Amino acid sequence: MKVRQPRIDLDARGRIATHGHQRPVRIVLHDTESHDYRGIRDLQGICNYWEHSTPGYGAHVIVDKEAKSALCASPKSICYHVADHNTGSVGIEMVGFARFTPKLWFARPRQLHKVARWLAYYNWKYGIPLQRDLNHGVTTHKAFGGSHWDPGYFFPFRYVLRLARRYRAEGWR
Repeated sequence: MKVRQPRIDLDARGRIATHGHQRPVRIVLHDTESHDYRGIRDLQGICNYWEHSTPGYGAHVIVDKEAKSALCASPKSICYHVADHNTGSVGIEMVGFARFTPKLWFARPRQLHKVARWLAYYNWKYGIPLQRDLNHGVTTHKAFGGSHWDPGYFFPFRYVLRLARRYRAEGWR
């Protein structure tokens, strides 16, 4: 069943650096380590930061607490968001902090649902499995090790995957 692309509130394609072309095989979930602002101010600020970063960091999608999305790059473009695993990876950044408790994550239902909708859409569009898998599926930045542990130990990963599978089965209207 066809899944339509989630609503884009800020089209930032062309603002952040991309580094070649890819075939997407995995989605890597991140958090921005930043606060939410009403409207798209937070999305704009993150894009501004990436736009002026060296060597050109960024991710494909950003989702804030209000479920507003920024599309920063095509999933067929490589973005620098996870060291040594950028090729083949689609990065989805969630505005928030890795230190969030389960209570804080679940207090952001619109954001969790919007991330699940992006997962369902990329599953439909590129065949990325809606399963936890480092190489061919959905994973988190912390799974690759290093100094990052986002989106945190308490991110409700299984819950978001269940939502994504539901949206995929229903063909999100």
